[in-house]
Amino acid sequence: MKPALLSPLSPLSPLSPLARLTGLGLLSLLGYDWLAWRYPLAESLQWPRGGWYPPQEAVLSNLWVHLAVYGLLFGAYLLAIGTISPRRRGERGRNAEEFEEGKEGDSPAEAQSRGERGGKTENSELQIGRRIDTDGKDWHGGVPSTGSGHRLSLSKGFILRKSATSAKSAFLLPLVVVCIWLAASFILLWATPGGDSHDVYDYIYRGRLQVEKEISPLAVTPKAGPRMAFYAYTAWKKNVDTYGPLWEYASGGVSWLVGRWLRASGDLPVGISDCPESPVACRALMAWVTGYRLLAILLTGLAGWLIFILVEREHPAWALPALLVWLWNPAVLLSSALGAHNDGLMLVLLLAAFLAAQRKGWVWAFLLLGLATQVKLTALIWMPVLGLWLWRQIGFRRALLAGMGGALFLLPISSLLYQPLGGWETLPRMLSERVLYVANSPSQFIDRLLPLLGYRLPKEFVLFWIIRVPSYLFAAVGVAIPAWLIWRKRLAAWGVHPQLWALALVASLLYLTLGSFWFQHWYVVWAVLPAALLPWSRFTRRVLPFVCFGPLAANIVAETLSQLPVMIISVIGLTGLVVAMIWLPGVVAGGVVWWTGRKDGKPKNPFVYTD
Repeated sequence: MKPALLSPLSPLSPLSPLARLTGLGLLSLLGYDWLAWRYPLAESLQWPRGGWYPPQEAVLSNLWVHLAVYGLLFGAYLLAIGTISPRRRGERGRNAEEFEEGKEGDSPAEAQSRGERGGKTENSELQIGRRIDTDGKDWHGGVPSTGSGHRLSLSKGFILRKSATSAKSAFLLPLVVVCIWLAASFILLWATPGGDSHDVYDYIYRGRLQVEKEISPLAVTPKAGPRMAFYAYTAWKKNVDTYGPLWEYASGGVSWLVGRWLRASGDLPVGISDCPESPVACRALMAWVTGYRLLAILLTGLAGWLIFILVEREHPAWALPALLVWLWNPAVLLSSALGAHNDGLMLVLLLAAFLAAQRKGWVWAFLLLGLATQVKLTALIWMPVLGLWLWRQIGFRRALLAGMGGALFLLPISSLLYQPLGGWETLPRMLSERVLYVANSPSQFIDRLLPLLGYRLPKEFVLFWIIRVPSYLFAAVGVAIPAWLIWRKRLAAWGVHPQLWALALVASLLYLTLGSFWFQHWYVVWAVLPAALLPWSRFTRRVLPFVCFGPLAANIVAETLSQLPVMIISVIGLTGLVVAMIWLPGVVAGGVVWWTGRKDGKPKNPFVYTD
């Protein structure tokens, strides 16, 4: 009876996964509390276009505290992933092929599962996954199996108590994951989005142009349209919107709903009233910011639900860790609850495409991924991956027909979506404006370095090499490397569909490192999503937190050093520092994981779970 009370699963034990996970969640909430306290939303509205600080009021002492808070958040996140990851005796060092072959010491249930499934790795591991309990032991019908296949003799009372505790933890662990995410999201609603980006202010202004003035954000710039409140808060005054019609309609819907609520409550600004002069206008602006943030939080939760469904269908034991990898990631929380970025809508459609592929709806998969491009054209980076993977699964002819079928449905839908906003005729201007700017990338470093070296080259020549050449490079490697990986079977993922998710992760990382001449820290969410679908991989559990930490740390460093009353670093030096900080933590972490795996004789493939 006593061992049951000491079980790691017992909620009374300070070492239980439930207690550890709750403690780590509460610790991370302290970090988000500090962000909301240090950068309150109401105060930030007093300086339009301000960031983490009022203009020229940054201090170095705050930089170190802020970086320490980010370190706390990612440290808790890293430990939480390890706490909730299932482990099974004898699993260390095994890859997909080893599960297929069968080893001495496997339990009879494992051997039976492997035999029933005809040796298929994905299905045998699926059955194993159903038996993994949250305390890290393999329980077959409530009785633990030893490494030699013998069963321990335990009293009936111990087994019943163990089963009851396991069931309780199986209910409480997902509840803790979701509640901590909701609490962190609620806390961040009170923090300023300015330090993250000013995109939400552009969403607000362009959404109001669409709803109140019936002006298409894809055809008319804020500067060319009639002036409204909050114009001073927008960032892209001279450019048309860079997003697709699905986002414009979603943005218009949020703007309409918030406007109706403000009108009903009597807080809708009228006439020339504007923030920060008018308290009524400031309250209205806070309401619009909150509306877009709530949409982003809702989309993040929907994405988490789809991630859980996708992984649960492949490997049930890893569904909850996958959900935690997504919901608790600080980059995801900050990009949604703080920045209100619209990537969530694109990523939900990407997950829907994965779900369609998992259920063999090939045409639907292409159609849904095509609809994701109607939010952001960035979704095109995953189109070759889907095509190559499907080619490998069902053959070239059937894959081609599925792609053509998806395009046949997508084109008329896209035309109907664009028509009220100006039609496809709006695309050329948007695309031409998109390739005029560089930020936080090697391209920007080269652009600033050339004049210092004395090279006065034509602007068109420079833009070709720092913008078009990286795009062409990604177009080549973004197809070649996934094709090589899938044809040479280099991705030892557990099952067919995890191979697709791993390929999507590879495509995301290749785009962010090679093809993105304009990089922002919330773009790492494009890699977090497919990584969350692979929670067993060493990349997700060991490297991903550092890949996300680098861009967030670079953001606060750039904001602080550029806003100091006296500059302590040159512009070119700051650019180089930012680019290095973005990628160095992830590169170092990846190198360490690869080297330690090589020394320990573990598979070199980072998408194999070996702990």
